[in-house]
Amino acid sequence: MNRGQHISNTPSNTKSVAASGGLSVIVTAGSDRAALHRVIEETEAVLNNQVADYEILVVDSNGRQVAAEAVQELSVSNPRVRLAGTSPSRDNDRALWETAALGATKSWVAMLDGNGQFDPRELDRLLLLSKDYDIVCGYRVDSRQSLVMRVGSRAYNFVASILLGTNVRDTNCLFKLVRRDCVRELPLATTGAVTHAEVISRARLAGASVVEVGVSERNREANRTRSKLSDWISEIASFIRFWWTFALFPADARVGKQSPSNTADMDWAPAQRRMMTALLAGMAAVMLFTNLNYELFEPDETRYAQISLEMYESGDWIVPTFRGEPFFDKPPLLYWLTTAAYSTFGVHEWTARLPSACAAFLTVMLLFVWGRRLLGDTAA
Repeated sequence: MNRGQHISNTPSNTKSVAASGGLSVIVTAGSDRAALHRVIEETEAVLNNQVADYEILVVDSNGRQVAAEAVQELSVSNPRVRLAGTSPSRDNDRALWETAALGATKSWVAMLDGNGQFDPRELDRLLLLSKDYDIVCGYRVDSRQSLVMRVGSRAYNFVASILLGTNVRDTNCLFKLVRRDCVRELPLATTGAVTHAEVISRARLAGASVVEVGVSERNREANRTRSKLSDWISEIASFIRFWWTFALFPADARVGKQSPSNTADMDWAPAQRRMMTALLAGMAAVMLFTNLNYELFEPDETRYAQISLEMYESGDWIVPTFRGEPFFDKPPLLYWLTTAAYSTFGVHEWTARLPSACAAFLTVMLLFVWGRRLLGDTAA
């Protein structure tokens, strides 16, 4: 199915087992050392019961000592806890995926927020799906975000699904499990939270299978980080650049690399296709048909309207005339269509423009259909 498949968030009664190759858990470091310490300890307890071969990597993209101090304390009793290093980008989201691709050593990579937002005990929900899917995306079933943030998140995920082909309901939910081979060779062109959408978009285009599972969201133990206006602007610009350079024209990435079955992930489900076709048709109709009744522009519109009017009044639909003289400077198709509009709806400014508006509308829709066949739904 096109949209990321959904698995019920009902906890399993069986002990989950990670896929062969081991599991790397990447934890982001915030500003609260106690919260980070607690998350790592909870993760250790879960992994000791469920996974034989694991490592816990702590990512510090802010250059603080919080991660180093926590890792130094915990690695004494468990050497599998280690610091993944600092990211020069000071970008937690990008640092996560860079670590998943380059720093992790196991076959599977899970991601957690170091401020206690998600419960590590729910990791089994993701691990159970690793046998059948390449990427398991958590989505918050009881989000504790404010109303404004929830509305904004829904809008962003809708736009990302349409423009980037992510097709998941909570792109920025940090609780994810991915097969490392799916992200090892992926280039990263975006920054901030957009990186999550970029990875899912690129992975889908490469043929990766994606599934969703509900996860609960706890009250954050550390204070929420407030984004600056400059960060929002930067991420919007990053989203637009990626959409324009990669998602809008994905044909080059497909040619010679993907089978036809794999390219379907960038296309839409039938219901989504109908909705988007209707939306495009509605937008084109509003722009083209709602302002036809203003005065005709000199000299071209008035001349073409006059030629059609003379054909209509004379009853001679064969030879176009202008001020009584034959006029052959232009192909007569427009004059015939305008004369037909006069005959059907009467002589008005809007009927003189109606054939041109209809031609423009049909051009938009035909380009959309042609683009779908050539490049896929998202590019069209």
